[in-house]
Amino acid sequence: DNGANYDGVLEDEINFNIAFFIIEILIGDGANVYSSRDGDYDLSNNYDRNKKQADLKKRVGLINAINPDIFISIHLNSYESSNVSGAHVFYQNNDYSMKAADYIQRILNDITGIKKKKKLGDYFILNKSNAVGVLIECGFLSNYEDRMKLLSEDYQRQIARGIVKGIEQYLTNV
Repeated sequence: DNGANYDGVLEDEINFNIAFFIIEILIGDGANVYSSRDGDYDLSNNYDRNKKQADLKKRVGLINAINPDIFISIHLNSYESSNVSGAHVFYQNNDYSMKAADYIQRILNDITGIKKKKKLGDYFILNKSNAVGVLIECGFLSNYEDRMKLLSEDYQRQIARGIVKGIEQYLTNV
């Protein structure tokens, strides 16, 4: 599943870059980091009827087994209106996740110059995970300016550094 796409730009390629930059920074800062994938594949197997659902269940299983201090799920968005832009952080229905989302959202707002508000997310990975987590939409492929920035490695690194800074602020203050 390549995720969102727009004008030939695929979500998964950019997501991987941002995720790998986040991992690189966190490991450099001395964190123990676990990743559900290290390549372009899902976690389902050939016998799963619904591969998307099986993949998500396995991701949740990994999160719950590892029980990290925090998990993040990286995504890009697409919308019918090309005017919508900016990074958006979704949180679980608990105070810790909401605080983590707040730290990350504020930093991403500073980077993008767009004042989004964190939002309660109704996503399987957030609803079924026991660990504190957030889902981050790093921008909109359907918005030309976001798309052009997201294609830039420098911007991907900037977003990754912002996410790490938000994670570190959360872990320091909670």
